[in-house]
Amino acid sequence: MATAAQSTLTPKIYSLCVFPTGGVVPEVTLIEADTDEEAICMAQETGTLATREVWDRHRLVAVLKAAH
Repeated sequence: MATAAQSTLTPKIYSLCVFPTGGVVPEVTLIEADTDEEAICMAQETGTLATREVWDRHRLVAVLKAAH
């Protein structure tokens, strides 16, 4: 049986890196999400014409390719 502390998720801060076409330096936005899946869903709604990366500190969570 899960305790109240175990069933409550603590939101994490993820870095969303958006690489503009032809750009070298990404635009970085901080997003708050409870899970990796939630962070990926948020990233899928942002900058769909650019490649995006979702990072949890030093851990690469996902790479989302640009939609053409």
